[in-house]
Amino acid sequence: MISHENTQNRYHSLIYCILGHSSIVPVLNDSNLRLSWRYNFLGAASAQTSLQLSSCLTKEQNLEMVCKFTPASDPKLQKICYYMTENKLVGSTDTSSPPDSTFKNRATVSIADNICKLYLKGLSDDKPKNYTCFIKQTTTPVPVTAVVDKSKLQTCSGWCVMQHSGAALLLTFLTLPLLSELL
Repeated sequence: MISHENTQNRYHSLIYCILGHSSIVPVLNDSNLRLSWRYNFLGAASAQTSLQLSSCLTKEQNLEMVCKFTPASDPKLQKICYYMTENKLVGSTDTSSPPDSTFKNRATVSIADNICKLYLKGLSDDKPKNYTCFIKQTTTPVPVTAVVDKSKLQTCSGWCVMQHSGAALLLTFLTLPLLSELL
């Protein structure tokens, strides 16, 4: 017999693979976060940074979190990304902000284009924790929070990454025959 939790994890894993969202659901009690998710699903442009946070467990049992955001319209603005848990700085792209001693030499944070990644070695098994990704492109950082429970995390999959990057290519190949018939 398949448990409800097992079925739910499989469902969330499928949704993560298809939509690029996490099986870990962000805390949505803040109206800004609700707006951010709405913008992400509808694809509407907004001056506010919208965030999507996903997480998975690597083969080595380390945490990998990906925070996708809408880049500011001004490319000259500096982008800073940092992650926090329990009021402790896990890591940051700002070198002048050292991480809490708990995470020193264990966490790396990188930012490229519209993606900020956290890689945390030695994720503890104890209890679920809230991890918050902050993206700062203006004076006020925009946060998004997810509960990370090691026992419920999906394994990071290269196949999902390949599916996301290959979606545009697949769409191109599928529409070429249609276009050739129109010409």
